Amino acid sequence: MPPVKKKLKKSLDSSFFEPKSQGGRRGSSPNSETAHADAGGGSTAEYVSEGGDEQLDTDTKIAILASLHPSISTAALIDILLSTNGSIKATSQLLAAGQITPQARKPPSTTNQSSLESFISTQGASTSISATTSAPKPPPKGQTLHLYTPASIALHTPCVLHTSFLPPPLATTLLQELLLESTTFPPPGKFNLFSRTVQSPHRSVMYTTTPATTPYYYQGITLPPPRAFTPSMSTAAGLVEKHFRTLEPRGRITAALVNCYAGPQQGVGFHTDALTYIGPRAIICTLSLGVTREFRIQKQPPSSHSSGTYSIHLPHNSLLVMTAGMQESWKHSIPLVQRVDRHEVSGDTRIAITYRWYRDDYGPEVTPACGCGARMVLRPVWGGEKYFWSCDGEYRGVGEGCGYFKWAMFGEGGKPLFEGEKGKVVGGDGGEKVSS
Repeated sequence: MPPVKKKLKKSLDSSFFEPKSQGGRRGSSPNSETAHADAGGGSTAEYVSEGGDEQLDTDTKIAILASLHPSISTAALIDILLSTNGSIKATSQLLAAGQITPQARKPPSTTNQSSLESFISTQGASTSISATTSAPKPPPKGQTLHLYTPASIALHTPCVLHTSFLPPPLATTLLQELLLESTTFPPPGKFNLFSRTVQSPHRSVMYTTTPATTPYYYQGITLPPPRAFTPSMSTAAGLVEKHFRTLEPRGRITAALVNCYAGPQQGVGFHTDALTYIGPRAIICTLSLGVTREFRIQKQPPSSHSSGTYSIHLPHNSLLVMTAGMQESWKHSIPLVQRVDRHEVSGDTRIAITYRWYRDDYGPEVTPACGCGARMVLRPVWGGEKYFWSCDGEYRGVGEGCGYFKWAMFGEGGKPLFEGEKGKVVGGDGGEKVSS
């Protein structure tokens, strides 16, 4: 008998979805001088398109120009775009030629009205246009918008990039330390996915601040016991935690997954980070060391495929913060490439440390067990206002698993509620039963 469909109530209290203060996230960075492009200098983003400008609407053109020239206000970009008959290339050339007097971008909540005469030194029409700095539309389907500065990244995506995050000597020491550690990482693991054996495209090891008493699981695999933080990892974790707690005051850094991408042909496909041990609306901080690699993200749900992809370039010693709710609404990847610009210490290798708050109330000893005998995984319904616990049998090579499915319920601060809850269990024989 198929599972019974029920009308569901929101499983998280509405206050849990209120955005945390992020210190003026859009355009903010501890290195604010790198967040604004010089109007007479090189571009800060590159738009890759298979079609001409005429295929794009005005909002998309403004979004592209905002990523290329984040220091210019939206109203000014609209005026300049009009003067070039809608040409992105011509608008950028005017800016690069130094014919524009830059005006700082105002916060997204403000309304700005201006004239072309205020920004171009040559004579032109005095057309006046009013526009709000609303969130720009995403790049069209099949297109990739490359973002290079903290300002353009914060404008277009749910990510915040902090460049030169660690003191440079610490960043170098940590990179050297983890390059040595990576020589002891186990080979890429294998797991089952929809009756196929899939091999992980890079090597990873979990580190925690305290020894684990119960095994952790990932994609149906019992992970090796986590290692203890190395000395430099602990020092860096303290600095990451200081920033993390400005976004999530209750949290702390308790775990880190260290990924080693040895060469341009190692990466990882589009995915979301598992919520099973970090809970809903988690904040994840990724420290990149070594060679620069692309980090691509795409809005979900996957069925729509209505928008393009954003590409964020992560240089050595940068911290990328994936803000609350990103795992519920976006997928991310590290694409394989033909070549990379070598790093003086790591060569063509990138080390990524994803610092996380592994919550005590989501530990493997308390998360629900399914009929297959393993711990279940926590997954979101795209959009992030509903979550469910489900069997991970598809990863363990047991077909579709036992069919265990249970809507997740939460208390204050996203704390999971297990006691007294009833969920639907679909047994292996197709029969239904109710489990407490």
